[in-house]
Amino acid sequence: VDFETGTQYEFHGAYTDPIQFVTAGRADWQEATPVVEPLGSIIVRISWQEPDSGGSEIFGYMVEQETDRDVGKKEVIYDGSREPTVHQLIRGGLEYGVTYYFSVYAINGIGRSLPSMTSYTAAFPQE
Repeated sequence: VDFETGTQYEFHGAYTDPIQFVTAGRADWQEATPVVEPLGSIIVRISWQEPDSGGSEIFGYMVEQETDRDVGKKEVIYDGSREPTVHQLIRGGLEYGVTYYFSVYAINGIGRSLPSMTSYTAAFPQE
């Protein structure tokens, strides 16, 4: 059986009351990409829009970071898995000349979404 996400279904058994359920999937970012806004040379604001919920309430968000110096080594820099209204964070202490890769995940009743990703290179100050 091929169930459609977000649709309510009802089943009837010979010896049971009807059983109702709504299908759901992971949150889907579709085309949404996080925005990185410099607030200084080594401070940024990372913000994102709420993705499609997949039919299950979004509980919150998680953000991971890796750099071009430590490719493959991801660090959780924000765990807002119970804060669905927070759609941004400020990240300071960046190093000049380093490229940062940020992955934002939405968390719903099904689990963690695929990441929505962006990057930022901390440019050396102009003299």
